[in-house]
Amino acid sequence: MQLVRGGLGVTLLPRTALRVETGRNEDLATGDFADPAPARRIALATTLRDAVRPLPVRVAR
Repeated sequence: MQLVRGGLGVTLLPRTALRVETGRNEDLATGDFADPAPARRIALATTLRDAVRPLPVRVAR
């Protein structure tokens, strides 16, 4: 982001970071991908849950 702010590059940001980053510098421009837009799925929580399931621990609720 520092290079982008300095006019020396471009970057891809997750939608969740847009408000924070564009709020720091009103000169930044944003855009969206045309359809079909690339996407990703974050599955870390599911992977961790499956990995911990066989352990002899009780989950606090």
